[in-house]
Amino acid sequence: TVKAGETVVQLIDSALDREIELANLEVQERKAKLNFAKKKQLEELDRLRSYATVEMKNLEQTRITVESLAHQYRSADQNHQRLKDLMSKGFSTANKVEEAERLSITLKRDLDVRRVELASRIELATQSAGKRMYTGNETIGSADIVGSHAEIEAEVRLLEHEILLSQQRYIAQLKQREFDAVKAPFDGTVLDLPRYDNAFVKKGEVIAIIEQRKDRHINAWLNQDEVLKVGIGDEAIVYIPALNESLSGRVVEVDRTSGFVQEQYQRQNLGYAWRGSTDRSAKVKVQFSDIKKVEDFERYRSGLPVVVVFEQRSTNSLLSTIKKKLGTFL
Repeated sequence: TVKAGETVVQLIDSALDREIELANLEVQERKAKLNFAKKKQLEELDRLRSYATVEMKNLEQTRITVESLAHQYRSADQNHQRLKDLMSKGFSTANKVEEAERLSITLKRDLDVRRVELASRIELATQSAGKRMYTGNETIGSADIVGSHAEIEAEVRLLEHEILLSQQRYIAQLKQREFDAVKAPFDGTVLDLPRYDNAFVKKGEVIAIIEQRKDRHINAWLNQDEVLKVGIGDEAIVYIPALNESLSGRVVEVDRTSGFVQEQYQRQNLGYAWRGSTDRSAKVKVQFSDIKKVEDFERYRSGLPVVVVFEQRSTNSLLSTIKKKLGTFL
């Protein structure tokens, strides 16, 4: 027994399985690249920490150098002013004044250079926010800005997004495999699985036969002349030869065209097919009057042949009207 929605037969699509395997390999490959990128990111962080330690030392050294040069410049400038005063009074020479002036100018230039370097280092450290470092030293022109943390971080984000897309593709293909499985359309009993395991099947072939045991009814096949004498609501006698039983029923559906439509789908060359007057192409659905009598599903199996005796209606409208009026009088 199976319930509606349960898998009855699992179909194997070789092409789909190959795509699923490739999608899984793609996910694993991108995860490996992500792990490698994260390791690079950690190494870059360690590298930047080292640069940051050195940069803090350089900043402190530059600050001390700036303070020292500022003190030297003030002393040299004061000495230059003192010598100028002494020369105006005749107690110093012009050479000493010029030498003191040159020293003051040199110290002023060195002080300005160091101040600009210190300001630049502070500004770069603030803007980079731990992503890049300045490798400047005392040799002018040999400095550089190093660090690729931002690029590695962007690469990590891109790989994470690609992994998410690959996983979604993998999940979609797994769902496609579940969609390819044949599921029970209703609660019933599996009677036969015509195909053995791992057998090749073509489109349209029967791979499972399921019996629906709750909705008990009879499909009676009539020819086109007989179906004109049967109407909805008519009572019928149902005789079961295999059980030698007779039950009562009632017509609930009359369909004279579905047989032709199904044949059109099954034909290779679509078109009109001639049917003889004896061909039973009209389907009449008969319900049991007392459904409790056929609740024994093992006794009244699906497909059990029966003979149905219908009460024939007249195809002549005048006779039908007279019969209806006589029935009313009776």
